[in-house]
Amino acid sequence: MRLLAVFVLAVSTAFAGMADMRPGFVVSSGAPFPIVGDFNGDGLDDLFQGGQVLVNSGGAFGAPLDLGIGEGEKIVDVLDVNGDHRLDLLTVGSSVKVPANLPQPPMQTPGYRLYIANASRTYGAAIGVSSGPRPWVADVDGDGKDDFVVMGDLWNANNQSIGTEVTVLRSLGNGTFESLAPFRIAPMVQTVQTGDLNHDGAIDLVIRAVSDLVVLQGAGDGRFSVKTRFLPLNQEFGAQSMRLGDIDGDSHLDVVMPAFRGVRVLFGDGRGNFQRSARGRIAKEHDIVGFPAGVPIMENAMQPKNLVLGHFTRGDQLQIAAATLEGDLVILGYEQGTLREVSRTVTELWLMELRAGAFHAGGGTDLYVVGALIWGDNWPKPRLFYAPDELAFAGTPPRVSGRRRSAGLAPGMALRMQMQAECVDPVAGRWSFSREGVFGVAQQDGGTIEAVFDESQIYYRMTAPFSGEPMYGVLEAADGSWSGTTQVLTSCGWKVMTVRAQIE
Repeated sequence: MRLLAVFVLAVSTAFAGMADMRPGFVVSSGAPFPIVGDFNGDGLDDLFQGGQVLVNSGGAFGAPLDLGIGEGEKIVDVLDVNGDHRLDLLTVGSSVKVPANLPQPPMQTPGYRLYIANASRTYGAAIGVSSGPRPWVADVDGDGKDDFVVMGDLWNANNQSIGTEVTVLRSLGNGTFESLAPFRIAPMVQTVQTGDLNHDGAIDLVIRAVSDLVVLQGAGDGRFSVKTRFLPLNQEFGAQSMRLGDIDGDSHLDVVMPAFRGVRVLFGDGRGNFQRSARGRIAKEHDIVGFPAGVPIMENAMQPKNLVLGHFTRGDQLQIAAATLEGDLVILGYEQGTLREVSRTVTELWLMELRAGAFHAGGGTDLYVVGALIWGDNWPKPRLFYAPDELAFAGTPPRVSGRRRSAGLAPGMALRMQMQAECVDPVAGRWSFSREGVFGVAQQDGGTIEAVFDESQIYYRMTAPFSGEPMYGVLEAADGSWSGTTQVLTSCGWKVMTVRAQIE
C-alpha cells in the first residue's frame, strides 16, 4: 500500500510574534534514528547513522559517507575525549576486550568501542571501553574532555535488580582512562542528563531510573555525592526521555519529562531541589490520517515518545518539542506562569521521534522528525522541520512571582494516616514529612514513606515491617483529605490495603 500525496499543514499559534516551524528536506537515505552532531565543523549538524554519516550541505543531505568503523557496529553517541573539537565516536557491537585497568564485568556482549578522530576527521583503531553496561558521556571534571560514566545493573539471587553500579572513567586525553572507585545508586537506569543544578561550577548528573530520580552532585573532580528521590513510573512521570533546561527563565535548570499526552516539568531552585512542578497537556485534535484499515491503533501508547529542548519558535525562550501518536509536532513554552502549547504542525508521520539540531543557517533550533510507528519504503521518510529564519523576540519571558503551591503542600507538613488490610493489624500514625518542594520523606516505627506531592495527588512508596515488599500507590484528594489503595505482601499473601490521610 502506498500513501496518497504527502501533506504538511501548519497550524497558527495563539501567541503574537511567534511563528510556526516549517517543513524542509526529506531524508531519503540512511537509518531512521540517527545521532546528531557537527561532523565537519561547519556549524551545521550532520546525521550519524549505523557506521556512516550523512553530511549536511545547507539543509540537504547527500549519499552516506562510510566512517570505517568495525563491521556490525553501530554509532550510539558522539563526543570529544581529547578536547580537539573534532567528534569522536562511541559504538556498540560484538564483545570487546576491555583494558585491564577498567571494570571487567562477566558479560561479554554487547561491546562498546571508542574511535578517536584525527586531523583529517578519519578514525583509527577501536579502543575498548565497556563490555556489557552502556557508557554514558559527560565531562565530569570540566576539563573540556568528555569522560564516560558506566552503569551496570546489580542482581540478587532471585534475579531481581537491586541497584546500579556506577564507575566513572576520566579521560586522560589520549584514549586512555582513569577508573574511579565505583559506587551504587537506584536500579534500572533509563536515561542520564548533565548540568550544573546548584551553580557551583561542577557538573551534576541527573538520572531517571524506573522508580527514582537520582541526582549525582559533582565535586568537580569526577566524584559525586548521591541523592535519591522516589519518582514513580506512570502516565504522569514518564521514563526513557528526560531533559534538563531552564524552562521558566529563572536561571535554574529544570527537569523535563514526558507524561501521557503531555509534558511534566520539575522546576529547580538552583540548590539541587525541585520546588514545584507543572504539567502541560497536549490535546488530541484529530484521528490518524491515512492509517491502514484493520491495523489496531495504539491509543494508549506512551506519548510523546521523546522530548527535545530548543529555540523553536522564539529566540528568547527555551521551549519543549513533543509529538503525538497522530503526527502533530507540538511546541510548548512557559507563558505567563503556565506551561502550554504555543505551536502545532500537522505532519504525515505517526508516533514520532525527534532530534534537535542546527540543520540550516536560521539561528534557531531545527528538528529531525521520524515516524516510529511505521518505517519502510512505502511509508513517509524522515523530514527536517526548520525554525523561522528570524525568530521573533517578544521581550523577556515572564518570571514567576513567588513559588505557588497547592493547598496543603506546605513545607514540613504532617499527615495523619490510617492503613487497613486483611492479615495486618490496623495501622494509624502521624507522619511528619521533611519537604524539598515536590518531594518529601517521613519515617515512623521502622517504616518509611517517600512521596511526590502533585496538586491533588500524593504518589508514594512505603516500606514497613508488616509488608515483605515495598508498597506503591497514589492518594487522591477529596474534601480536604486523601485516600487510595495499594497492594501489600502480608503473612497471608498479597492483599489490598486501604490508605487514608488527612493534614494535621
